[in-house]
Amino acid sequence: MVSFIISIDTTYEMADNFFTLFFAHNFVQKSEVVIIVDGNYNLQIHDMLNKLKQNTSNVKVIYLSKVGYGKANNIGVQNSTGEYLFFINTDIFVEEGCFEKMFDALQNKIADCVQPLLIYPQSNLVQSAGTFFGPYFKDHLFDGNKIDSFIVNQDGPRQALTSALYAMKRGLFDKFNGFDEFYYNKLEAFELSYKIYLAGKTCWYLSSARAWHSRGGGRNLYSFDFRQQEAYFWSRFGNEVKPDIADYLKLQTNTDINTNCYYTIIMSQIRSWKEILKGTNINSSTFVDMPWIAPGSFNLWDIFPNTILKNPAPLLLIIENIKYLRSNKYWFEIRNNSYDIAIDRFANLVNIQEYLS
Repeated sequence: MVSFIISIDTTYEMADNFFTLFFAHNFVQKSEVVIIVDGNYNLQIHDMLNKLKQNTSNVKVIYLSKVGYGKANNIGVQNSTGEYLFFINTDIFVEEGCFEKMFDALQNKIADCVQPLLIYPQSNLVQSAGTFFGPYFKDHLFDGNKIDSFIVNQDGPRQALTSALYAMKRGLFDKFNGFDEFYYNKLEAFELSYKIYLAGKTCWYLSSARAWHSRGGGRNLYSFDFRQQEAYFWSRFGNEVKPDIADYLKLQTNTDINTNCYYTIIMSQIRSWKEILKGTNINSSTFVDMPWIAPGSFNLWDIFPNTILKNPAPLLLIIENIKYLRSNKYWFEIRNNSYDIAIDRFANLVNIQEYLS
Protein backbone atom coordinates (compact mmCIF):
# COMPACT_ATOMS: atom_id res chain seq x y z
CA MET A 1 0.00 0.00 0.00
CA VAL A 2 2.92 2.38 0.75
CA SER A 3 6.08 2.87 -1.30
CA PHE A 4 9.07 4.78 0.05
CA ILE A 5 11.06 6.49 -2.71
CA ILE A 6 14.67 7.17 -1.70
CA SER A 7 17.19 8.81 -4.03
CA ILE A 8 20.76 8.31 -2.82
CA ASP A 9 23.47 10.89 -3.35
CA THR A 10 25.42 10.88 -0.11
CA THR A 11 28.35 9.44 1.82
CA TYR A 12 28.52 5.86 3.03
CA GLU A 13 28.44 7.02 6.64
CA MET A 14 25.23 9.00 6.18
CA ALA A 15 23.60 6.18 4.23
CA ASP A 16 24.63 3.62 6.86
CA ASN A 17 23.15 5.70 9.67
CA PHE A 18 19.99 6.41 7.70
CA PHE A 19 19.14 2.87 6.65
CA THR A 20 19.99 1.36 10.04
CA LEU A 21 17.48 3.64 11.76
CA PHE A 22 15.00 3.69 8.87
CA PHE A 23 14.46 -0.08 8.75
CA ALA A 24 13.97 -0.23 12.52
CA HIS A 25 10.47 1.23 12.03
CA ASN A 26 7.61 -1.28 11.80
CA PHE A 27 5.86 0.96 9.26
CA VAL A 28 8.85 0.68 6.94
CA GLN A 29 9.09 -3.09 7.35
CA LYS A 30 5.49 -3.39 6.10
CA SER A 31 6.05 -1.06 3.13
CA GLU A 32 7.77 -1.23 -0.23
CA VAL A 33 11.15 0.55 -0.34
CA VAL A 34 12.52 1.71 -3.70
CA ILE A 35 16.11 2.99 -3.55
CA ILE A 36 17.55 4.87 -6.51
CA VAL A 37 21.33 5.23 -6.59
CA ASP A 38 21.73 8.48 -8.50
CA GLY A 39 25.22 8.26 -9.98
CA ASN A 40 26.83 7.38 -6.66
CA TYR A 41 29.77 5.02 -7.20
CA ASN A 42 30.80 4.53 -3.58
CA LEU A 43 31.57 0.79 -3.39
CA GLN A 44 30.72 0.66 0.31
CA ILE A 45 27.22 1.97 -0.46
CA HIS A 46 26.78 -0.52 -3.32
CA ASP A 47 27.88 -3.40 -1.08
CA MET A 48 25.56 -2.27 1.71
CA LEU A 49 22.57 -2.00 -0.64
CA ASN A 50 23.25 -5.35 -2.29
CA LYS A 51 23.26 -7.03 1.13
CA LEU A 52 20.13 -5.10 2.09
CA LYS A 53 18.36 -6.28 -1.06
CA GLN A 54 19.38 -9.89 -0.44
CA ASN A 55 18.25 -9.87 3.19
CA THR A 56 15.12 -7.70 2.94
CA SER A 57 12.21 -8.81 0.77
CA ASN A 58 10.54 -5.39 0.47
CA VAL A 59 13.52 -3.57 -1.12
CA LYS A 60 14.20 -2.67 -4.74
CA VAL A 61 17.49 -1.03 -5.76
CA ILE A 62 17.92 0.85 -9.05
CA TYR A 63 21.37 1.98 -10.23
CA LEU A 64 21.55 5.02 -12.50
CA SER A 65 24.17 7.27 -13.98
CA LYS A 66 23.85 10.79 -12.56
CA VAL A 67 20.40 12.07 -13.63
CA GLY A 68 19.45 14.48 -10.83
CA TYR A 69 16.98 14.37 -7.96
CA GLY A 70 13.75 14.90 -9.92
CA LYS A 71 14.39 12.32 -12.62
CA ALA A 72 15.77 9.78 -10.15
CA ASN A 73 12.61 10.01 -8.06
CA ASN A 74 10.38 9.82 -11.13
CA ILE A 75 12.14 6.59 -12.12
CA GLY A 76 11.70 5.32 -8.58
CA VAL A 77 7.96 5.95 -8.71
CA GLN A 78 7.72 4.17 -12.07
CA ASN A 79 9.29 1.12 -10.43
CA SER A 80 7.05 1.20 -7.36
CA THR A 81 3.62 -0.31 -6.75
CA GLY A 82 2.23 1.49 -3.68
CA GLU A 83 -0.93 3.57 -3.65
CA TYR A 84 0.77 6.04 -1.28
CA LEU A 85 4.19 7.54 -2.00
CA PHE A 86 6.58 8.67 0.74
CA PHE A 87 9.58 10.66 -0.47
CA ILE A 88 12.45 10.83 2.01
CA ASN A 89 16.06 11.99 1.88
CA THR A 90 18.87 10.01 3.46
CA ASP A 91 19.62 12.80 5.95
CA ILE A 92 16.24 12.39 7.70
CA PHE A 93 15.81 10.53 11.01
CA VAL A 94 12.21 10.18 12.16
CA GLU A 95 10.58 9.99 15.56
CA GLU A 96 8.63 6.80 16.21
CA GLY A 97 5.09 7.18 14.86
CA CYS A 98 5.97 9.93 12.37
CA PHE A 99 5.21 7.84 9.27
CA GLU A 100 1.97 6.53 10.75
CA LYS A 101 0.73 10.04 11.55
CA MET A 102 1.49 11.22 8.02
CA PHE A 103 -0.27 8.19 6.56
CA ASP A 104 -3.35 8.76 8.73
CA ALA A 105 -3.54 12.39 7.55
CA LEU A 106 -3.68 11.16 3.94
CA GLN A 107 -6.10 8.31 4.60
CA ASN A 108 -8.44 10.53 6.62
CA LYS A 109 -8.34 13.15 3.84
CA ILE A 110 -6.95 15.85 6.10
CA ALA A 111 -4.16 16.28 3.56
CA ASP A 112 -3.47 15.61 -0.09
CA CYS A 113 0.24 16.17 0.53
CA VAL A 114 1.72 16.16 4.03
CA GLN A 115 5.04 16.92 5.72
CA PRO A 116 6.12 16.66 9.38
CA LEU A 117 7.95 19.14 11.57
CA LEU A 118 11.62 18.99 10.57
CA ILE A 119 14.18 19.74 13.28
CA TYR A 120 17.91 20.51 13.19
CA PRO A 121 19.62 17.70 15.16
CA GLN A 122 22.53 20.03 15.94
CA SER A 123 20.44 22.61 17.82
CA ASN A 124 16.98 21.06 18.30
CA LEU A 125 15.53 24.15 16.62
CA VAL A 126 13.00 24.14 13.78
CA GLN A 127 14.34 23.51 10.28
CA SER A 128 11.02 23.53 8.43
CA ALA A 129 7.33 23.74 9.22
CA GLY A 130 6.36 23.99 5.56
CA THR A 131 7.03 26.78 3.12
CA PHE A 132 5.88 30.42 3.01
CA PHE A 133 6.16 33.22 0.47
CA GLY A 134 7.26 36.82 0.89
CA PRO A 135 7.41 39.49 -1.79
CA TYR A 136 9.84 37.96 -4.31
CA PHE A 137 11.23 35.33 -1.95
CA LYS A 138 10.26 32.08 -0.26
CA ASP A 139 11.75 29.93 2.48
CA HIS A 140 11.23 27.31 5.19
CA LEU A 141 8.62 28.48 7.67
CA PHE A 142 9.77 29.08 11.28
CA ASP A 143 13.39 28.05 10.66
CA GLY A 144 15.32 28.72 13.89
CA ASN A 145 12.32 28.80 16.22
CA LYS A 146 11.97 26.65 19.33
CA ILE A 147 10.15 23.37 18.73
CA ASP A 148 7.91 24.00 21.75
CA SER A 149 6.77 27.39 20.43
CA PHE A 150 2.98 27.64 20.20
CA ILE A 151 3.07 28.68 16.55
CA VAL A 152 5.27 25.73 15.59
CA ASN A 153 2.80 23.33 17.21
CA GLN A 154 -0.20 24.47 15.21
CA ASP A 155 -1.09 22.15 12.32
CA GLY A 156 -2.29 23.86 9.19
CA PRO A 157 -2.37 24.29 5.43
CA ARG A 158 0.67 25.55 3.55
CA GLN A 159 1.16 26.82 0.02
CA ALA A 160 4.05 24.40 -0.46
CA LEU A 161 6.05 21.74 1.37
CA THR A 162 9.52 20.20 1.35
CA SER A 163 10.17 16.70 0.04
CA ALA A 164 13.01 16.08 2.45
CA LEU A 165 10.09 14.10 3.83
CA TYR A 166 6.60 14.36 2.38
CA ALA A 167 3.88 12.00 1.20
CA MET A 168 0.96 11.91 -1.22
CA LYS A 169 -1.18 9.46 -3.15
CA ARG A 170 0.23 8.04 -6.36
CA GLY A 171 -2.73 9.32 -8.36
CA LEU A 172 -1.92 12.90 -7.40
CA PHE A 173 1.74 12.47 -8.30
CA ASP A 174 0.76 11.05 -11.69
CA LYS A 175 -1.79 13.80 -12.31
CA PHE A 176 1.00 16.37 -12.40
CA ASN A 177 3.43 14.08 -14.26
CA GLY A 178 5.71 13.82 -11.26
CA PHE A 179 8.69 16.08 -10.72
CA ASP A 180 9.69 18.57 -13.41
CA GLU A 181 13.02 17.27 -14.69
CA PHE A 182 14.20 20.72 -15.79
CA TYR A 183 15.27 21.09 -12.17
CA TYR A 184 18.33 19.12 -11.22
CA ASN A 185 18.79 19.14 -7.48
CA LYS A 186 16.40 21.71 -6.04
CA LEU A 187 12.82 23.02 -6.29
CA GLU A 188 11.36 20.10 -8.28
CA ALA A 189 9.55 18.60 -5.30
CA PHE A 190 8.74 22.01 -3.81
CA GLU A 191 7.20 23.04 -7.14
CA LEU A 192 5.09 19.87 -7.31
CA SER A 193 3.59 20.62 -3.89
CA TYR A 194 2.89 24.19 -4.99
CA LYS A 195 1.10 22.95 -8.10
CA ILE A 196 -0.95 20.69 -5.84
CA TYR A 197 -1.91 23.76 -3.78
CA LEU A 198 -2.78 25.81 -6.88
CA ALA A 199 -5.08 22.98 -8.03
CA GLY A 200 -7.18 23.46 -4.88
CA LYS A 201 -5.75 20.51 -2.98
CA THR A 202 -4.43 20.63 0.57
CA CYS A 203 -0.74 20.76 1.45
CA TRP A 204 -0.65 20.10 5.17
CA TYR A 205 1.92 20.68 7.90
CA LEU A 206 1.56 18.09 10.66
CA SER A 207 3.30 19.28 13.83
CA SER A 208 2.77 16.09 15.83
CA ALA A 209 4.82 14.14 13.29
CA ARG A 210 8.50 14.91 13.88
CA ALA A 211 11.77 14.18 12.13
CA TRP A 212 15.36 15.39 12.41
CA HIS A 213 16.95 16.78 9.25
CA SER A 214 20.74 16.81 9.06
CA ARG A 215 20.25 19.29 6.27
CA GLY A 216 22.38 18.96 3.16
CA GLY A 217 23.63 15.50 4.06
CA GLY A 218 21.41 13.81 1.49
CA ARG A 219 22.58 15.61 -1.65
CA ASN A 220 25.81 17.42 -0.89
CA LEU A 221 28.47 15.63 -2.93
CA TYR A 222 28.33 18.10 -5.81
CA SER A 223 28.28 21.85 -6.30
CA PHE A 224 25.19 23.30 -7.99
CA ASP A 225 24.33 26.78 -9.22
CA PHE A 226 20.63 27.22 -8.57
CA ARG A 227 20.17 30.71 -10.01
CA GLN A 228 18.62 29.54 -13.28
CA GLN A 229 16.37 27.06 -11.49
CA GLU A 230 15.10 29.80 -9.16
CA ALA A 231 14.48 32.06 -12.18
CA TYR A 232 12.65 29.21 -13.93
CA PHE A 233 10.27 28.82 -10.99
CA TRP A 234 9.53 32.54 -10.60
CA SER A 235 9.07 33.07 -14.35
CA ARG A 236 6.44 30.34 -14.37
CA PHE A 237 4.63 31.00 -11.11
CA GLY A 238 5.50 34.56 -10.09
CA ASN A 239 2.05 35.88 -11.05
CA GLU A 240 0.38 33.12 -9.00
CA VAL A 241 2.33 33.64 -5.79
CA LYS A 242 0.44 35.21 -2.89
CA PRO A 243 2.83 36.40 -0.16
CA ASP A 244 1.66 35.08 3.20
CA ILE A 245 4.56 36.04 5.49
CA ALA A 246 2.54 38.88 7.06
CA ASP A 247 -0.28 36.44 7.87
CA TYR A 248 2.09 34.18 9.80
CA LEU A 249 3.61 37.15 11.63
CA LYS A 250 0.17 38.44 12.55
CA LEU A 251 -0.70 35.07 14.10
CA GLN A 252 2.20 35.58 16.52
CA THR A 253 1.23 39.04 17.76
CA ASN A 254 -0.50 39.70 21.07
CA THR A 255 -2.03 42.62 22.96
CA ASP A 256 1.35 43.95 24.12
CA ILE A 257 2.78 43.88 20.62
CA ASN A 258 -0.30 45.47 19.08
CA THR A 259 -0.32 48.36 21.57
CA ASN A 260 3.41 49.16 21.55
CA CYS A 261 5.09 51.51 19.10
CA TYR A 262 8.52 50.20 18.16
CA TYR A 263 11.87 51.69 17.38
CA THR A 264 12.46 49.48 14.35
CA ILE A 265 15.89 48.54 13.04
CA ILE A 266 16.06 46.54 9.81
CA MET A 267 19.23 44.44 9.60
CA SER A 268 18.09 42.35 6.66
CA GLN A 269 18.80 42.37 2.96
CA ILE A 270 15.13 41.75 2.17
CA ARG A 271 13.97 45.05 0.66
CA SER A 272 10.24 44.79 1.38
CA TRP A 273 10.00 44.81 5.18
CA LYS A 274 8.01 48.05 5.42
CA GLU A 275 5.48 46.59 2.99
CA ILE A 276 5.33 43.34 4.98
CA LEU A 277 4.79 45.15 8.29
CA LYS A 278 1.76 46.92 6.83
CA GLY A 279 0.03 43.53 6.78
CA THR A 280 0.53 43.04 10.53
CA ASN A 281 -0.72 44.90 13.61
CA ILE A 282 2.79 46.14 14.43
CA ASN A 283 3.37 49.90 14.67
CA SER A 284 6.69 51.69 14.42
CA SER A 285 7.69 55.20 15.50
CA THR A 286 11.09 55.07 13.80
CA PHE A 287 12.71 53.05 11.00
CA VAL A 288 16.46 52.58 10.74
CA ASP A 289 17.44 50.61 7.63
CA MET A 290 20.82 48.81 7.72
CA PRO A 291 20.84 46.49 4.66
CA TRP A 292 24.64 46.34 4.61
CA ILE A 293 24.71 44.05 7.66
CA ALA A 294 25.92 40.59 6.60
CA PRO A 295 23.08 38.02 6.55
CA GLY A 296 24.86 35.64 8.92
CA SER A 297 25.50 36.04 12.64
CA PHE A 298 26.13 39.53 13.99
CA ASN A 299 27.68 41.31 16.99
CA LEU A 300 25.44 44.09 18.32
CA TRP A 301 28.32 45.58 20.32
CA ASP A 302 30.02 46.27 17.01
CA ILE A 303 26.89 47.58 15.23
CA PHE A 304 24.90 49.74 17.67
CA PRO A 305 26.10 52.76 19.69
CA ASN A 306 25.33 52.87 23.38
CA THR A 307 22.31 55.08 22.72
CA ILE A 308 20.49 52.06 21.25
CA LEU A 309 21.38 49.94 24.27
CA LYS A 310 19.90 52.60 26.56
CA ASN A 311 16.93 53.56 24.33
CA PRO A 312 13.81 53.27 26.53
CA ALA A 313 11.50 52.58 23.55
CA PRO A 314 10.80 48.93 22.78
CA LEU A 315 12.96 47.65 19.93
CA LEU A 316 11.84 45.72 16.90
CA LEU A 317 14.87 44.08 15.29
CA ILE A 318 14.33 42.65 11.81
CA ILE A 319 17.11 40.15 11.12
CA GLU A 320 17.90 37.19 8.90
CA ASN A 321 17.29 34.50 11.53
CA ILE A 322 16.27 34.72 15.16
CA LYS A 323 18.83 32.06 16.15
CA TYR A 324 21.52 34.76 15.75
CA LEU A 325 20.05 36.52 18.76
CA ARG A 326 21.74 33.88 20.91
CA SER A 327 25.23 35.17 20.18
CA ASN A 328 24.13 38.56 21.60
CA LYS A 329 22.56 37.31 24.81
CA TYR A 330 24.67 39.50 27.12
CA TRP A 331 23.75 42.64 25.15
CA PHE A 332 20.06 41.92 25.72
CA GLU A 333 20.64 41.08 29.39
CA ILE A 334 22.11 44.54 29.92
CA ARG A 335 19.37 46.19 27.89
CA ASN A 336 16.75 44.29 29.91
CA ASN A 337 13.62 45.45 28.07
CA SER A 338 10.86 42.85 28.28
CA TYR A 339 9.00 44.39 25.31
CA ASP A 340 11.76 44.02 22.71
CA ILE A 341 10.81 41.75 19.81
CA ALA A 342 12.52 40.34 16.75
CA ILE A 343 11.26 39.27 13.33
CA ASP A 344 13.19 37.32 10.73
CA ARG A 345 12.96 36.26 7.07
CA PHE A 346 11.53 32.87 8.11
CA ALA A 347 8.31 34.47 9.44
CA ASN A 348 9.34 34.14 13.08
CA LEU A 349 8.22 36.76 15.61
CA VAL A 350 9.56 36.36 19.14
CA ASN A 351 9.82 38.27 22.37
CA ILE A 352 13.60 38.45 22.63
CA GLN A 353 13.85 37.97 26.40
CA GLU A 354 11.59 34.90 26.25
CA TYR A 355 13.39 33.43 23.27
CA LEU A 356 16.77 33.76 25.00
CA SER A 357 15.56 32.38 28.32
